[in-house]
Amino acid sequence: YWNGAYMAYGDGNSLFTPLAGALDVAAHEMTHGIVERTVGLEYKFQSGALNESFADIFGAMVDRDDWQMGENIVNTEIYSSGALRDLSDPNQGLNDYYDPGWQPAHWDEFLDWIITYDNGGVHYNSGIVNKACYLIAEEIGKDKTENIYYRILEAQYLNSQAIFIDMRLAALQAAGELYDDDEVAAVTSAFDAVG
Repeated sequence: YWNGAYMAYGDGNSLFTPLAGALDVAAHEMTHGIVERTVGLEYKFQSGALNESFADIFGAMVDRDDWQMGENIVNTEIYSSGALRDLSDPNQGLNDYYDPGWQPAHWDEFLDWIITYDNGGVHYNSGIVNKACYLIAEEIGKDKTENIYYRILEAQYLNSQAIFIDMRLAALQAAGELYDDDEVAAVTSAFDAVG
C-alpha cells in the first residue's frame, strides 16, 4: 500500500507470495503516489475506483507483457483465474464478487456499495474503467494510451471527487490534445462499450 509517505509491501501471508516480487504491483503502488500528488482522487466510491484504475493501468503499462495484475504473486488456490485482476477481462471467467479476482466489466455490473465495504467498491468497480483503457489500447496501442492517461493526471483534468463520466470526458480531452480524430474515436468507442 501507499500511505502518503511510503510504500509497504507485505509477505503475502496465504493469499500471495511477497508482493514486492511483482513489477506490476510495485508500479501500481507507486502510481497511487502520483495520483495523490496530481489529481488527488479521494479514495472512496467512484473517485476511489478511478484511483485504483489509474494504479492498475500504469501497473500494466510498466509490466507490458500482458494486462493482468499480480499474476506472478497470487496463490492460485485462492485466485483460480491466476491473477489478482485482468484489465482485458475484469470478470476473469468468474461468476461474481464472491469469486476472488472478479470485477465488473460494464456499468451494468457496477456495485453500489456503502463506504464500509471496500470504501464503496474501489477495488471492484475499477474494472469498468480498466476495461475501457484496454479497449483503447487495442485500437491505438499502449504507447499512445499511456500518454493519454498520464496527460489526464499531469494536466489535472480531474478533481478529487471525479466520477466515471468525468474520466470519460478527461480521456477525450487528453486524446484530442495529444492526437487526432482516430484516437478520440477510440476513446469514445471504448467508454461506450463499457456503458
